[in-house]
Amino acid sequence: MGTKAMNEVISATEARVHLGAVLDRLQQDGGPIIVERGGQAQAVLLSLATYERLSWRQAGSETKLLERARSLRQRVAQRSGGPLPDPTKILHELRDERDEDTPDLR
Repeated sequence: MGTKAMNEVISATEARVHLGAVLDRLQQDGGPIIVERGGQAQAVLLSLATYERLSWRQAGSETKLLERARSLRQRVAQRSGGPLPDPTKILHELRDERDEDTPDLR
């Protein structure tokens, strides 16, 4: 089946005939596998895990990402023995400090 260089490339016929083996490889390697028809790339196959990792911006994913960030922040705070400073406040303070130090750049 296709050659494995940077990306594996297979024909559409090969993908159809050997779909089970292609799915096994995707499960094992994650992909991508490029599918060509008539010598032209037509599609890219990825494992579901790879697709989910790459598509974190889908509907609801931002919320999940924010929830995970909050959870990690809480865990870090617990290990450090106290609450962590608000990152927004720190960013504003750093910007104010920068602006005070470089007024001519504004």
